[in-house]
Amino acid sequence: MPKEVYLTIDDGPKKNMHSILECLGENNKVTFFMIGRLLKTSEGFNLASKALELGHEIGNHSYTHPEFSKISINNAREEIERTGEIIDKLYAKQSRKNHRLFRFPYGDSGYFMESNESVNGNKRKKKEIEEFLEKEGYTTYFWDRDIEN
Repeated sequence: MPKEVYLTIDDGPKKNMHSILECLGENNKVTFFMIGRLLKTSEGFNLASKALELGHEIGNHSYTHPEFSKISINNAREEIERTGEIIDKLYAKQSRKNHRLFRFPYGDSGYFMESNESVNGNKRKKKEIEEFLEKEGYTTYFWDRDIEN
């Protein structure tokens, strides 16, 4: 059975997105996990729209990229909802179905172990965030390999 690789790019849209899209060409598709406050700018919105037009996917990476263990459940919901609204507009503009993908900033789902001794957040908050994402129709994606710039 052949192995599959899914390339994802976080923390966009960034200024280098034009060159990323150019390098990917027509046959290599990726998922961009986008930060809402960057999508809110006209440049960011247009870059994300171009990515969708070229057949890539856009996922939600929160509005301000916080550590979910360090924010309240209400703030977590707001981070997800605000970015989700912008992404919904992007997909509607391209007449495409939004598959509602989500990736936690820093891989922190609300209960994050920094070391054996310290825990931020709590298991109840993690469960509430997971339930909220499920109710909103999101699929959550983590990563296997992290390659920095």
